[in-house]
Amino acid sequence: SSGMLDYYIQRNNGRREFNTLDYFCIYIALDDAVFTIKGIEYEIKKGSLTYVGSGLHITYCESCMLPGRIYIITFSSTFYERSANDTMLLNSELFFDASRQLVNSSSSISIEDLKKTVIERIEKYSKMSSNGLYISVGHNCIESLLLEGLANAELNTCELKANQKFTYVDTVNRFRVLLQKEFMQEKHVSYYADKLYVTAR
Repeated sequence: SSGMLDYYIQRNNGRREFNTLDYFCIYIALDDAVFTIKGIEYEIKKGSLTYVGSGLHITYCESCMLPGRIYIITFSSTFYERSANDTMLLNSELFFDASRQLVNSSSSISIEDLKKTVIERIEKYSKMSSNGLYISVGHNCIESLLLEGLANAELNTCELKANQKFTYVDTVNRFRVLLQKEFMQEKHVSYYADKLYVTAR
């Protein structure tokens, strides 16, 4: 499902505390907010993307009750996973990072473009009679947001320390994500090596 966060808070009788249960959540911040998980406050900046995995208790700040500040997309693994690539994206560090409860990512896409390409698109197809078309659009939008998050997540591929250690699987997964997102523009091995902090050999 998807919609403005204030709607879900209102539907929850005004309570700002939620459990993500078996769902994965992607938030598009149309304004600043604060999320609290396990007593830790996370500042969510306007224009950023935030990824929260399943089974977490989360409290939203009071400003999230105001209309139109945060757009949320929630989905299950059953809905999203259709291929090996889907499984790889869903099981990435966006949702399974032992060092933090959520991943907040900058976005190379402007808020206005996010509204047009994701929010307005999902809302448009949700009102159509073809449920299959709506599901396809939803899956496509989720995939684009996952790729955007993996490419730009804070402390992730764009801000990794050169001396940080990763497993072979970590590196392969990062390479596959980068390749899928940028292979049309970037053809040189050195570009991907720099992004992954490995040698080009």
